[in-house]
Amino acid sequence: MNHQYKTTKDSQMVGNGISRRTFVEGVSALGVAAVAGPVLMPRLAQAAPKRGGHATFGCHGAQVTDSFTPSHPPDMYIQVTRTAVFSTLMEVRPDGKLTPLLAESYESSDDAKQWRFKLRKGVQFHNGKSVTIEDVIASMQLHLDPKTKSPMSAVLSAVEKVFGDGDTVVFDLSAGSADFPVLMAEYMLSILPSKDGAVSWDPAIGTGAYKLKSFEPGVKAQLVRNENYFMPDRANFESIQMLAINDNVARVNALVTGEVDAVTQIPPNLVSRLKKASGVELDIRTTGDFYTYDMKMTTDPFTNNHVRLALKHAIDRDDYVKRILNGFGVVGNDHPLGPYYAFHPSSMPQRAYDPDKAKFHMKEAGLDKLQVPIHSGPNSFPKSLDGAVLISEHAKKAGIEIAVKREPDDGYGSNVWGKKPWFAAHWTSRAAADAILTAAFAGGQPWNVTGFNNELFNKLLAEARTVLDQGKRAQMYADIALILRDEGASAILAHPQSLDAVSSKVQTDGGTTATTNLASRKALEFWSFKA
Repeated sequence: MNHQYKTTKDSQMVGNGISRRTFVEGVSALGVAAVAGPVLMPRLAQAAPKRGGHATFGCHGAQVTDSFTPSHPPDMYIQVTRTAVFSTLMEVRPDGKLTPLLAESYESSDDAKQWRFKLRKGVQFHNGKSVTIEDVIASMQLHLDPKTKSPMSAVLSAVEKVFGDGDTVVFDLSAGSADFPVLMAEYMLSILPSKDGAVSWDPAIGTGAYKLKSFEPGVKAQLVRNENYFMPDRANFESIQMLAINDNVARVNALVTGEVDAVTQIPPNLVSRLKKASGVELDIRTTGDFYTYDMKMTTDPFTNNHVRLALKHAIDRDDYVKRILNGFGVVGNDHPLGPYYAFHPSSMPQRAYDPDKAKFHMKEAGLDKLQVPIHSGPNSFPKSLDGAVLISEHAKKAGIEIAVKREPDDGYGSNVWGKKPWFAAHWTSRAAADAILTAAFAGGQPWNVTGFNNELFNKLLAEARTVLDQGKRAQMYADIALILRDEGASAILAHPQSLDAVSSKVQTDGGTTATTNLASRKALEFWSFKA
């Protein structure tokens, strides 16, 4: 008997035919934390959204090398803009619910090795072309083709065949995948127009809530509402300007002075200023993001796990969250599955600041002292450079000297991330644990820039995505997280809350959790001006 999934008012479907509500309650009963976190602001009932108006968003993470090419690994600016212009088969809404988007419904075989997505009827691309099964197949093949070097190749690694069956696109997998519908919500797996079986690539043509009118990489993008959008109760702004504002203080100033209507990623040390400003409101949400200082395992001295463990023990994470995040987040434990994720291993012992253990591991590595540089840009993530300086202070008690190297923000993604031996990095949440574990840590994947390639980790990760029993999966993910904590190359120090801010004229969706900034990248589509 197949498991069938359709959108209903009261429950949205994930995994093996259980509602997301049932799924979260089930793993919580097993002692695994569900999507949770402190709610710092009361959320009032939202009025009906107002249609119209021109909104300006100030967003971080813009680069002069930005593009909409699907295989290009983007930062937040392009992620948000791309989500407004393009659509995926599935979506994770700002409230965390998984629902069909370009798909109308979906179902799986009993072993989750085949997934079928029925395509929504009557959807058009921005150029008037109707969306077809062939477009969906070509869009997926773009990432399956090894020549594209797409980071989504890891997400689709189990796909053996994609084909059409009437109005349904069918995925045959080499092994069962309980999270496959969630993976189809990945923003980079958007559906593009095709011609003769291949994507006919034009960065301006999607099916999303907004059309791309103009784009200056690293500067701004102009969007206009798609009057033919297939979700008529969304896309409330008439037009939107996306301004690239990488500097943290400049973004805050732009909001306070009324230059923009909403901004991303408020540095925690500037929250108090915004609380005092008139006409400004904070949007604080629990996420699965993590701030990490990654080491390249292919470069000495980080080839030695004792060196990596020495550095991990030489960092005071509680002090980091207090002084760098101003308390807006939770302490990390050197794996990505923080309290946001359903499979968060809450019973795992927390790594503590222990200079003596750091000295022990240095001795095991054959070292009396350790001198290493750490690379960070001012805005790799909020206060990341200050964080690197704080880490160097912590490490002195263990006899470790860390030289902080300041890198320019522009070109950080291409010149520092994955290139320098030890560098600051910000990873945004994924809807499923498997997605972030695969993209960032699976052996041989394009975004696994630390070079971590653990045979047992890879084996457990592949097995876990095929298991439909949620209790068994919880234990497997706990084992996976432990391997990363003790053998990985990522010093994951904190899971920050999403700190965005809006003009008091803007009505948000009222959510308290999100996969990342701007309501899981969906703010342009779900927010509006107040009536």
